[in-house]
Amino acid sequence: MSDSPSSRRPWSLAELLGGYVNAPHPPTPGVVAMIVIDGQVIESASAGESVRYADRSGRLLPETEREQLHPDDLFDLASVTKLFATITLLRLVDAGVIDLDAPLHAFLPSYQHGDKQQITLQHLLTHTSGLPPIARLWKVAGDRSERISALLETPLEATPGARFAYSCVGFMTAMALAETATGRRFDTLVEANVTGPLGLAETMYNPLRHGIDVHRIAATEFDDAYRGRLVRGEVHDENAFSLDGISANAGLFATAADLARFGEAVRTNGTDDLPRLLEPATHVAMISDQLSRSLDPGFRHGLGWRIGDVNTTGPLSGHGAISHSGFTGTSLVIHPASSLTVVVLANRVHPSREWSELGGLRQAVVTYALQLVADRRPATAPAPPPVAIRRRTARVLLRDSHGAVLLLRGHNISSPETTFWFTPGGGIEAGEDAREAAVRELREETGLRVEPDALIGPVHTDVAEFVFDATEFVQDQEYYLLDVPRFSPVPEGFDDIEHASMLGSDWWSPTPDGVFDGQLVWPRDLAEVLARIEGEPGQG
Repeated sequence: MSDSPSSRRPWSLAELLGGYVNAPHPPTPGVVAMIVIDGQVIESASAGESVRYADRSGRLLPETEREQLHPDDLFDLASVTKLFATITLLRLVDAGVIDLDAPLHAFLPSYQHGDKQQITLQHLLTHTSGLPPIARLWKVAGDRSERISALLETPLEATPGARFAYSCVGFMTAMALAETATGRRFDTLVEANVTGPLGLAETMYNPLRHGIDVHRIAATEFDDAYRGRLVRGEVHDENAFSLDGISANAGLFATAADLARFGEAVRTNGTDDLPRLLEPATHVAMISDQLSRSLDPGFRHGLGWRIGDVNTTGPLSGHGAISHSGFTGTSLVIHPASSLTVVVLANRVHPSREWSELGGLRQAVVTYALQLVADRRPATAPAPPPVAIRRRTARVLLRDSHGAVLLLRGHNISSPETTFWFTPGGGIEAGEDAREAAVRELREETGLRVEPDALIGPVHTDVAEFVFDATEFVQDQEYYLLDVPRFSPVPEGFDDIEHASMLGSDWWSPTPDGVFDGQLVWPRDLAEVLARIEGEPGQG
């Protein structure tokens, strides 16, 4: 089976996941996904295997030795742990134990000097502390306490508040703050503040110590450098492992059902079935942008949560979705406006961390989930206004004689008839429509001269479509469509294809005879549901 999606909208989530795990070089050997809308599990599925490979090179195990993945298997959440840590820390703030805006040095003496005395918990939760991304605590001799002491001596790389730099050191420091302030180890704090109140019986640190069968836990990496074994049932992250498996940056394991329940608790902040986690003002602050406008990491950031991270949220990136992903292949996406929670649990680091990236699969599941939202909208709903979906990235697509549209790198194009979709990124000026704005920006940014009579759009308020002779323009340039899965294999007659286009309900892969079928169209129903649930144009 090809690792590209089907040429139509998948009949089911299981079919979608199966298309990825059964590819020649799958991005993950196994995956579980769950979609919750309005508090109900609408669809969930699992595909693939929890153990597939014999070594980190990707040599396959005999089929009799592989282990089938099950929907209730546990996965190493990796940095999705940071979300549980965030709730734990903010509940301590609500309880008056620690302060979001107070300097850390009240509890951490090593933060009494230099620029470190400026650092607050807010800096740590927004990755603006100036601390480095990582510290190699596993190379520090001693026990957990001694390694935390070494962690707290980590020097700054920047002035607090001056830069955004994703930092596991920052979250481990926040853990040290909480442990010092309460006198309790962090796993007990997470249990008391999150997993216990929510009834998450299968979310835990060190699952093997809690009696979980190792065969219920998805394998991660063959760690030849540090542990000398296949990592399974113990945290993949080396820093968390060196801290006895208990950290705020990584370490938790969970099932899809538990992670979905956690996501719903965050989305609602309390229902008849779920307790309130945070004070209302704290909850609003957590999911609101906390970054200075001078900082632009490519998304916005709340307290612990990313806002509009396209790699995880796909087509919802410009529409208020919050999320976090984990290095091992996990992610949690919440779109409050559509009452949507999406869980993806994969073990993409099996057999090795270099094996793959998972952005395409995450985005595909979110897109599928958003189609389910669209399917559930009332048939009597009034026609919504068009929604503006803005992207800075231009999109070069090749249309072959069969009407298929594929995203191309600009090399060795076999036909000069090329379709160009462009979304004005700088905005539409007074007196312009989308087509005129696109023409102006194309000329300003690329030098491409496209005459207005070449336009065959717009399909949308802020999307214009062109047909032009691209032979000269695209040489040695690359344009990538956002929110797309990896595409393979390269079909005969086309060179340098990097991705297949995926927008809403249109999915591309070759038919058995190698011919592409279908026709790419903008998913108007997807746009309409976004307009309906938001009521105004999105600002991507």
